[in-house]
Amino acid sequence: MQEKADTLHAETARTIRPICLVQVERTGKDQREVGYIHAEDAQEYLLTLGVKEQQIAIKTSEKNDLKEPENLDLLSPTNQVCFIITKQGDLELVVDEDTTVSCALIFEGEWETGLSKVLEG
Repeated sequence: MQEKADTLHAETARTIRPICLVQVERTGKDQREVGYIHAEDAQEYLLTLGVKEQQIAIKTSEKNDLKEPENLDLLSPTNQVCFIITKQGDLELVVDEDTTVSCALIFEGEWETGLSKVLEG
């Protein structure tokens, strides 16, 4: 996805930041149990795939990595977030007063299989 975004930028000067929204079933610190996909499970899985920690943001009622100074502007070329883990199936992010980004769930079902397919391109 990033290669296609880079090509588009080189050809048109338009910037697109591919960001994968990962939906989980549980997010609370006391809600991690067998049979449910927790935000920490998804984060750990991404790390095993070689995704860097600074490329992963968790957005829940308890934790909001998107409020960290380095993550405030998702459209910035220096922003490293490529994955947003959330319990919501869709997410609307206000980037600034003129820009709102709507994200939708990319896949459903077996999350590890689906996520691997997204990462493989």
